[in-house]
Amino acid sequence: MVAGGKTLFCMNIVYIENVRIPSERAHAYQITQTCMWLGKAGHQVTLVNPDRAKGAPDVFTAFRLPPGIFTHVTLPGWDPLTLVSKWKKLQPIAYALQRAAFVRKARAWAKTVKADVWYTRDVAMVDALCDTIPGPWILEVHDAPDSSPVRWERVKDRIAGFVGISQGVKDKLVSLGIPAERVHVAPDGYDPKLFTAVPGDRAALRKELGVPADAFVMLYTGSLYPWKGVDLVAEAWDRTPAHCHLMIVGGPTGDADRVRSVIRAGAASRVHLYPSMERDAVVRLYAAADAGLLSSSPKHEIGRSYTSPLKLFEYLAGGLPILASDVPSSHEVLDHQVARFYEPTEEGLVQTLTAMAQDTAWCAAAHALAPSFVAPYTWESRTKQIVEWVAATIATPPNPVRRGSILILTQKLNEDDFDLWFFVAWVNTFTRYFEKVFVVCLEERAHPNLSPDVQVMSLGKERGVGKIGRVWNLWRYLWRTLPKVDGAFIHMNQVYAILGWPFYVLFGKKRAIWYCHRTIAWDLKLAVRLVNGVFTAADSTFPYPTAKKIITGHGIDTDFYRPIPDVRHEGPFTLLSLARITPTKNQKLMCEAMNVLRERGRTDVALHIYSEPMLPSDVKYLESLKAFVASHGLEESVRFLGRVKNADMPMVYNQHDLFLNFARTTGIDKAVLEAMACGLNVLTSNATFKEMLPARHFVENPSPEELATAIESFLAERRVNEELRSIVIRDHNLDKLIRQFHAFYIPPSAR
Repeated sequence: MVAGGKTLFCMNIVYIENVRIPSERAHAYQITQTCMWLGKAGHQVTLVNPDRAKGAPDVFTAFRLPPGIFTHVTLPGWDPLTLVSKWKKLQPIAYALQRAAFVRKARAWAKTVKADVWYTRDVAMVDALCDTIPGPWILEVHDAPDSSPVRWERVKDRIAGFVGISQGVKDKLVSLGIPAERVHVAPDGYDPKLFTAVPGDRAALRKELGVPADAFVMLYTGSLYPWKGVDLVAEAWDRTPAHCHLMIVGGPTGDADRVRSVIRAGAASRVHLYPSMERDAVVRLYAAADAGLLSSSPKHEIGRSYTSPLKLFEYLAGGLPILASDVPSSHEVLDHQVARFYEPTEEGLVQTLTAMAQDTAWCAAAHALAPSFVAPYTWESRTKQIVEWVAATIATPPNPVRRGSILILTQKLNEDDFDLWFFVAWVNTFTRYFEKVFVVCLEERAHPNLSPDVQVMSLGKERGVGKIGRVWNLWRYLWRTLPKVDGAFIHMNQVYAILGWPFYVLFGKKRAIWYCHRTIAWDLKLAVRLVNGVFTAADSTFPYPTAKKIITGHGIDTDFYRPIPDVRHEGPFTLLSLARITPTKNQKLMCEAMNVLRERGRTDVALHIYSEPMLPSDVKYLESLKAFVASHGLEESVRFLGRVKNADMPMVYNQHDLFLNFARTTGIDKAVLEAMACGLNVLTSNATFKEMLPARHFVENPSPEELATAIESFLAERRVNEELRSIVIRDHNLDKLIRQFHAFYIPPSAR
């Protein structure tokens, strides 16, 4: 549950890994790049890992990151791996002990932390921590996640979404029963700033490296695990043309020694091994090379199907054509414009390399094309795509396990009601999380879309039952139902909290009220004393000081309110007002702005005002609006269209170009959120939205002239605004709201 006033698109993300950081390993670089770009995008990021890099420089110095771009937390703990570095057989035991120590520390640390997202590359972290940290969890997958089938079955349904680094990873996850929509493919990336000034003095650099000036030089960088396939290349190199040289940069030492041992005598002078280097030093070597080597082994599934090597993107960014093993993982990004693919045998390697070295025209064309070819794969772009996908994914988690029972007390269940028709969707979403849902309502009418899993008990107002009879029915239902449920959820009716209090106490049931209104009467203050919690959309929607206040965001059904393809029109730029016609909603200002626009010659703008007056004073206000429109000759451009049917509201939003909201009150206006969920641009003076929206969508106390100018700034934009929709999905999604209610009544420790 997150307090209001969040920065646009800002999520609090904890990235937790049981690895040594900083480290020379590629995963440490990849993790810190992800954290850095998340931080640069405005997210609050905390990287958590064990304190195993003792004596090393801090992560920002080691990887040359902007200081403080994210928070780095290293948890102290016992590291037996340092004691058994020379005894490989003992290392699995030492690692298990080290991981157990880290998990213990992580659980204690996590109890003090609130996060929107928990992110990891390690399925074992989810398994160890998901009971303490319910999530939502995002698992980034680089290899098959089911190496421990029992563990996988335990955790796969606890993970909200999966980021696979290749299509091969996604295919594997889908084969393991994960719905395809829960998996986002995000190949690794590169930092273009590393390649803005790659040194170009090839002859001097080759002399420094001991490589002939006229050689055809193949470069390999990175780790040398067997699945990387470098052994085959090193062993076959004595069969390659005499002018072909191979530079191998990487490690660790033990793997480098293994590769060195397979080099045949005939190639000893043409295969050059260098230890691991800093990344900018490696980039410098690109000037000495003619091509980059991607040698993934088909004998290992990770090499054949799953990998997305950092080196691939950096080779291309450095202008190097690629010689790639002909396995599926190589083809996910590369094509024949920038790569030659070899059958992963000695014969296949030699034939393809020989042809590549001879085809100087193709090499030159690939060299010129490579930087633009790889341009879409920056770390920045990767991170942006992941964030947008995560924001949508955590709003609709996969098939939750239903736990517990709830009693809901509300005013009406009526899908035809102008104000409360939406509550049927709320109740249906409760059934997604609770095994049993009971509803007590003052009045029950038409609800054809209500889930059959819901048991409804009406107090009888629709049948003419009087007040005393309704109170008796309430007590009767509470006596009968409370023993069956875990708690009571009260929607906007404090009287249920007051009249039902003896029963809630008698049966020991948690009770909370949802309240979103600025008016705080004496009975509401009393109700606050009698409940365990007060849910509200924002601080301004319940302006009463109490420690029981829980700010949750609103509950917009983003499956109902959504962009509808092919609905946007080609006529005048059309403004929309959809609010009760009353002076507090300030439709007069909109009409005055329309008059200013006409005086400026903007006859291509129309205003549609939907809804109706309710009070006699509102009727007079509507008459004054129509008189203003008539007296200024605006009848063709300003139209009063009455009330919208509830089921038609998404279509109405989608048929317009800009939603206007200039109510003289604060609080989160649901109509603004509904418009945003439909991808509609909005313009508002409501101060509650000032921190939520980009600045151009907010105008404070505008005059008609200022409002007209603000409207003009949107006239060229008629596309769906996915950014505004994502804000609603992330912070005001109905599914997320009900999840927060469920967590209140059924805490993780009780599940």
